[in-house]
Amino acid sequence: MPSFPVLRLPQLALTEVLRCLDPIELFIFAQSSTKSSSAVPLVKSKSFRIDLDNEFGKIIIINKDYRFSLEKLDKHSLFDFKCKSMNSSVKRDREHLLTISSDVGFENFIWYFCNLFQSPIRTITFLPVRDFDQITAYLLKSDQSIEELEITGYKLRENVMRKTLDAVQRTKISFALSIKSFVPEGFVYNFEKLPERLQLKESHWFTMANLMQASNCAHIDLHKSLLTIKDMQEFMSRWKQGEFPNLEYFQASNDSFNITDYPDFEDRQNTVQRNKRIKNSSSSRYMTRGVKIQRDNGQKAEYRIFGNWFQFFVLSEWDMC
Repeated sequence: MPSFPVLRLPQLALTEVLRCLDPIELFIFAQSSTKSSSAVPLVKSKSFRIDLDNEFGKIIIINKDYRFSLEKLDKHSLFDFKCKSMNSSVKRDREHLLTISSDVGFENFIWYFCNLFQSPIRTITFLPVRDFDQITAYLLKSDQSIEELEITGYKLRENVMRKTLDAVQRTKISFALSIKSFVPEGFVYNFEKLPERLQLKESHWFTMANLMQASNCAHIDLHKSLLTIKDMQEFMSRWKQGEFPNLEYFQASNDSFNITDYPDFEDRQNTVQRNKRIKNSSSSRYMTRGVKIQRDNGQKAEYRIFGNWFQFFVLSEWDMC
């Protein structure tokens, strides 16, 4: 059967044909020629969500479902086709997974997909002990911001964590920074900037000075913190004075926090349940028995200790009662 000259179609018709293809099929289509590659953006691929997962491999994820994995495979492995643009062999392992064997390097691998779909990386899950230089090189060369950066790894050496955070400081992160790694005792770091949302799964090293460096954040989650009740009182005093102008919620856990020792951090007469909606997210935070606090400008908030968590909600029209 003769092949169909799809690239000779009028642009509108070609666009409709390409819209029937998923991201993996678009990648395969792009390998036939430079002209076919340049046609891919007709499907408005710049709106595609491209995520990078470096925690368990070298993986590009498109639209949360289609995966392209860069791997070193055995030379005797069977492949479906060659990819000239990356000088690689390609194998389709499953419907939504394409394995690419190439020496192109992870940084060039990332750039290839960004250029093909004309879309930036949206989020990066980053294990610093793997491919550190190539990932940070991508971060520093990219003129466009990423939305979210997640740093993983059970335990990182102090120098690795410092190098990672230095790279983060030079990166445009528009929405969220999540650090899930444990760092040694005594680690100290000063932030010049932080994105809208900050989450630390191991925050023993995050001091009151660091909290003040996060004063432009909207959401702050500190797990396993060493901040004290005195620090929480100072934070609330600073908030009343007008600092933390963008804050929507702040919470910090500390094993020493408990309502028995700090009964003033609860109002049992306040039975209203606050459901703090997290903007740009499907999640919520909940609070009852909150103690009311107010700025001079009339802005209201509530705080309490629940379990070993200190919670602070700035009240808004987004909240549900």
